[in-house]
Amino acid sequence: MLFDVETEKVVLEIMADCSGIIENITIANGDHVNPEQVVMTLQQLADSELPARPTVDQTHDSKLSVSGSAEEDAIASALFSKLNTICWVIGFIIGVAAGVLGTLIVLGK
Repeated sequence: MLFDVETEKVVLEIMADCSGIIENITIANGDHVNPEQVVMTLQQLADSELPARPTVDQTHDSKLSVSGSAEEDAIASALFSKLNTICWVIGFIIGVAAGVLGTLIVLGK
């Protein structure tokens, strides 16, 4: 798969019709494109000419270099994990309190 095209009603996966390497991308993420607009060029290669696919470690390393430092990612991950836990606990406490209050009202106490 090369990329996804997203509209208000559908998300369409655009598949490559040949093996090769992306030479040039003419749009950025979120750009609006017109019908028949060239958005990238591919260098067609035989399967034997293709470079080796990246390993999991290489893919992870490239994502870190694009998204920011490893330290920033670790801080964001820890923060969202703590916020998720805090929200879950608060929701649980409110749910229990509402249940107890509802039970007391039904029993007339």
